[in-house]
Amino acid sequence: MFCYRCGNEVRVSGHYCEVCGAATHDTVDEAPDMDERLVFRVQPVFATVIVTYVIATLVSLLVAALFGHFGAPFWGVLAATGIFFLLPVVRHLQHNQVSYTLTNSKVEVESGLWSKRVRTIPLRNIQDVTAQASLAERMVGMGDVVIDSATDAARIRMTNVRDPRKYSNLILYQMHRGERWL
Repeated sequence: MFCYRCGNEVRVSGHYCEVCGAATHDTVDEAPDMDERLVFRVQPVFATVIVTYVIATLVSLLVAALFGHFGAPFWGVLAATGIFFLLPVVRHLQHNQVSYTLTNSKVEVESGLWSKRVRTIPLRNIQDVTAQASLAERMVGMGDVVIDSATDAARIRMTNVRDPRKYSNLILYQMHRGERWL
């Protein structure tokens, strides 16, 4: 009989593995579930939303000055300002609806504001993890983490996260830790 956790041979009469201390069982089905531990939970960086609010504010002030200079009605300034702030509000809502979670056994991408969609990828199915950042993103310390999965045709992209290399390394570390138990 072999230990379900470390794979070493254990005596049939033993109640615990002599190497890792896990309780022994006759079948893997009887083996207790390994405790799932949270490694990180992260959302996209809020800086991109702030930039859109700042741009909308500056454009609104410029339009208000132009409308005032040419004697346009005040309701026109309000309408233009409302239009300019649509994009920042939409980006703010999109920011709040996405979160990325890594546990010791899986990666979850949760999205949705009113209805939720959770995409779960077991660590054993991940083939490649890539950290990407453009020059501007590198200057502010953010970027994307791209995860290639063996079971899914599409890539999973963790967009606009702070320090993407740190998160890609954490995913790789958890993948390699899990390989020891297989």
